[in-house]
Formats: sequence, C-alpha cells, structure tokens
Amino acid sequence: MEEAIESPREPRALPRLLADSFESFIGTLPVSAVVWTVSLVPSFVAMFMLTGMLGGPPDREHLRAAVMAGNYAPTVLLLGAGLFQAALNVLALGAVVLAIDAFQRRTPLSLGDALGASAGVWFSLVWTQLLAGFWVLLGLICLIVPGILMALRYALVHVSVILEGRTGNAALARSKELMLRHMGRILGSLLVVVVVAVIMTGFAYLVMKVATFPLPATPQADVVRQYLLSLPGKIIGTWPIAATVLLFRDVAAEHSAPAPEPGAPAAI
Repeated sequence: MEEAIESPREPRALPRLLADSFESFIGTLPVSAVVWTVSLVPSFVAMFMLTGMLGGPPDREHLRAAVMAGNYAPTVLLLGAGLFQAALNVLALGAVVLAIDAFQRRTPLSLGDALGASAGVWFSLVWTQLLAGFWVLLGLICLIVPGILMALRYALVHVSVILEGRTGNAALARSKELMLRHMGRILGSLLVVVVVAVIMTGFAYLVMKVATFPLPATPQADVVRQYLLSLPGKIIGTWPIAATVLLFRDVAAEHSAPAPEPGAPAAI
C-alpha cells in the first residue's frame, strides 16, 4: 500500500507542494472531471434552450426584448438555471475537496461516496460561504481594500467546513487564525500553483478549440462549443484546490485546536 501524503513537521517546500498537489489532482480526476462537467450542465442547457426560444444568443439585448414583449419565461429560466448551477457548484466543491483529502491519506473515495459526504456538509458550506461573502461585500463597500483583506482572511473557510466540520463563525475564525499566521506562505505557494495551472489550462483550451472546429456555425452549436471550451479550466482548477487542501492540513497541524462550540462569536 502506498504511503499517505502526510503533513511534514517542517513547512512543506514549494517543489514538494507542487509534486504532492499535482499527484492528488491526477489521482482524483475520475471524481473531479465528472462533478465539474456535470456542474456546468444546467446553465448551458438553459442557454441552449433560450437560443431556440429567443432566435439568438441569450444576451442582454434578446432578454430585454423578450421582457418588453411580456415574455418573462427566458429570464426566469436563466435565473433558475443559475441558482441550480450554484447549488451544484457547492456540492462539486465539497466532493472534490473530500476526494483530494481522502486520496492524500491513501483512502480514496468513489464518486458516489464523495458526493454523499459532500451532501452532508452542503447546508453548512452554503451558510458559511454566504456569511463570509457578507463580510467581504461589506468590506468592499468600505473603500474596497477592507473587502480584499476580508477575502484573503476567509480564503480557507470552505476547507475548514468540509474537513473539520466547523460552520458559521467557527469556520470564519479558524480561517482567519490560519491565514493571519501564514498569509505569505499560503498566498505565495498558491500563486505559483495557479500560474502553472493557468498555463496548462491555456494549452488544454487551444487543444479543445481545435477539436471544436468541425462544429457548425449556428447559435446552438456555439453554446455547445462554449460548454466544451469551459471544461479545461474547470477541471484543471482542481490542482490549486489540491494545493489549498495540503496547505490547510500543514498549517492546521501546526495550530491544532478543538472546534469552538456552534454559534460561538467570531473575531471579525
């Protein structure tokens, strides 16, 4: 049996972080590729349907014309599909993080197990992300810079919810604690991983673009083309998520503490 990717006693060097996170990215592709591909379906299905209903792409001009004509169905369909996709994205994120963490511990999860475990934390994850989003939005209203600082402070909220079972204020406080102590290390490492992942995405995008050339030049075919071209970035984006999980495990091991009682106030 392969050894688990354990959190080192010393800070994980960047080359090792790149290698371990890439290994986790490749190892969880059977889960991540499926969940991200499915999570994109609702919006693109709605766009495909709306293209037929509106006689053109569902852009602002066509939607406004439909509303002016008293036809609100296209707008309602687009909003509904967007909300459904947002819900699927949260479920997909949870499944991917859980699959990555399980792979790193050499106890891999099947697609069904990952989705089932993610469903168990879905409400907590949605609530906590909404709470973090509220503080970020409030900070952006207060001259923008505080909002950016809030976004950085709560960058690990989703991992705390999924892997530690914290929720609400407890997850916010945990993310703040770890980010304030290791801001430079976490952001610097993730920046390198993101840059490499973006370069890889660019190559994959070009390959997919060539592969979609045979599609006809019709509005419906354009929607299919956009869907296919969006897949590389979504799937390869799992690599930075894997790096985030590893970094979280590393810094959390250095500052392990029992989870606060639910409802305990957070230091905002």
